[in-house]
Amino acid sequence: MGSSSEGSDEPRRVSRRRLLASVATTLGTAGIGGCLRSDIQGTTATPTGRPETAAATPTPGARSETAVPETPTETRTAFETPEPNRAIAGEWSTAYYDAQNTAYAADATGPGVDAETKWRADIDANIFPGAGPAVVDNTVLMGVYGGALLAFDGRDGSERWRASVGDDVYATPAVADGTAVFGSVGGKIHAVSVRDGSEQWAHEIGYPPNVPVTIVDDTVYAVVEYGYTEGAVIAVDLATGRRQWRTDTGTQMAATPAVADGTVYVGSGDTMYALDAATGQEQWTSTGNGGRYRTATVDGGRVYVTTGDGNVLAFDRDDGATQWSRSIGTEIPVGPARSPAGVVVADESGTVRLLTPSDGTVRWSTSLGTRRLVRGHPTVTPEAVYVGNYRIDLADGTVRGTVGPGQSAHQSVVAGGTLLYTVRGQLVAVQTEEPPA
Repeated sequence: MGSSSEGSDEPRRVSRRRLLASVATTLGTAGIGGCLRSDIQGTTATPTGRPETAAATPTPGARSETAVPETPTETRTAFETPEPNRAIAGEWSTAYYDAQNTAYAADATGPGVDAETKWRADIDANIFPGAGPAVVDNTVLMGVYGGALLAFDGRDGSERWRASVGDDVYATPAVADGTAVFGSVGGKIHAVSVRDGSEQWAHEIGYPPNVPVTIVDDTVYAVVEYGYTEGAVIAVDLATGRRQWRTDTGTQMAATPAVADGTVYVGSGDTMYALDAATGQEQWTSTGNGGRYRTATVDGGRVYVTTGDGNVLAFDRDDGATQWSRSIGTEIPVGPARSPAGVVVADESGTVRLLTPSDGTVRWSTSLGTRRLVRGHPTVTPEAVYVGNYRIDLADGTVRGTVGPGQSAHQSVVAGGTLLYTVRGQLVAVQTEEPPA
């Protein structure tokens, strides 16, 4: 294991927390790497080993197990059915809402099961089930098989543009400063303009980057794999695509980095890493808890992560000490998400749980009753949990049913009062907006 620094930027001092700011603006999870075809509704030759350079190519029925939540949820007023062609009011600019991977949209309202469908957009390509849309400035971005990132108008679902990159896109894009960044199976990280889809740069990494990236302070943080056994965390300049540093982890990686207070948190194999965001230098590691770590979620004091063998773990952010471990069964977990009410975790069979952040106690557990494998990370608002287009009351785990047409357990997002999800080859928007004053 090691790290290397590129460029002349002087390393910045790491901010050592703890940051006790609002938990509501912190934590979430799970990256799905690889191609699950059964679930799908200049370039140089790809190297087989580790690239020696990293230059960019510039181009133009719940059962309650605990009585009272640790933090009460907000009370919201009723909303009206949306007017035709109303813009999407909120944003969801990265795979799990924010750089801490909380998947918690504090300002979102989210539609109920009786809300009307705003629009449907036909997708002429298969969609990876873990790749949800991103929403910025009323533009909805979606990556698809067939080698493209698509952009839709949030008012009516009409296609604005498509950026062809030549290889399948598995991951939700991350958006900052008018630029969308995402990986493709051709072994590149791409940056395109949100305005018109024109490519800004392409960064060659040599092996498919199958999970979303994270952008903080004009730096793109990504996990990459060099062959079947070697993985690394890299930092890339958002403006130029040039690599700033790389830290090798020695094992494959399938997790989106979480970034908070100058530290990058990411799991690789059965090891959790905390790295300096400016230099890639290791701050601490925690190893030996079993199972393959997935995407981590961060709040003011803890790092939460699920493992492939059905565990949820919490680490101390300062030193990596394990605070608790909770087994949720043998099903592969999906999540976690972090809201003021607790830690939300789903599993592939459709069971959703709310855990106490301090010790992992299960507050409620409920089943979606779906026969479909759950591939979508839980999305949380102050009132509800959405898994695909299933809506669950956050307070007590009551399953309210599905929102909009069809039944989807793929990745969905909530931007303002709009739920966006994919089902049967369509991108669907269901909207409930607060009426004008």
